[in-house]
Amino acid sequence: GLGENSVCLYRAENDEPRLRRCVDLEAEDRIFKTVTISVDTLLSRARDRVDRLEITKYTLRKKLLRMVQKYNQEFISMAFVLFIIYQFQKVLKWYSESRHEDVDADQLTAKKSRPRHTQSVESKTSEAETPVKSKGHQEKRENAKEMITSAKSVVGLSSAEDRCAGWVKLKSNSDVRGEVLISCQVMLKATAELFPAGSGRGAPNQNPYLPPPVGRMHFSLNPFYILQELLGTEQMLRIVIFVLCCVVIPALVLSYQIFLKPYISVFLAFV
Repeated sequence: GLGENSVCLYRAENDEPRLRRCVDLEAEDRIFKTVTISVDTLLSRARDRVDRLEITKYTLRKKLLRMVQKYNQEFISMAFVLFIIYQFQKVLKWYSESRHEDVDADQLTAKKSRPRHTQSVESKTSEAETPVKSKGHQEKRENAKEMITSAKSVVGLSSAEDRCAGWVKLKSNSDVRGEVLISCQVMLKATAELFPAGSGRGAPNQNPYLPPPVGRMHFSLNPFYILQELLGTEQMLRIVIFVLCCVVIPALVLSYQIFLKPYISVFLAFV
């Protein structure tokens, strides 16, 4: 029942077969190929996934920077246009009010300069003409207002009377950061056929977390801890002892010069 590539090993003594061992090379080659192919596919998928994560991080960061630059330019241009429109509106309002005041002042001076017998006729004619002038002034103001609203609509700004107007909210999602843990296990072909998806939650997947990185320094506000992380325990102790000696010895000398020297001199004098 063996194939063409099978080998039979004999050890004969006195032309009698004592030991026979048959090895199917095709079966072993097939098992080895399946194992190597499965490991290669796992590694290639893991590399593709890591590359995709790096590409997505780079593209998201680039898109976010472009969006911020674009919105900054648009915001500056919109603010400049709005400022120009506001100044133009103020100029139109001031011009219309000043013109109306000039017309009223001219009418009052004309009334005062003319004789009394013509004032009644003048008042009647002015009363008949005033609604026409106020109507024209109202039309001018409405035209100016319509022009400003149309300019705002062209720029993309809503009017102050619009209740649906509001600030544009800019939101951005943080970059997705993840870790990929890959475990490769070489097992028998029969076991691999029974568990095509791996061991599941069994060993070695009971604790699928990456260990903490080696050599990373943890930040702390404790200076002694930072010295221990940077220099090691022995060097940190040496530095601390040196600093204490530099502080304590001058303190002792100073205390002797200030407090203890008079008492010692008095004691020595009596002795």
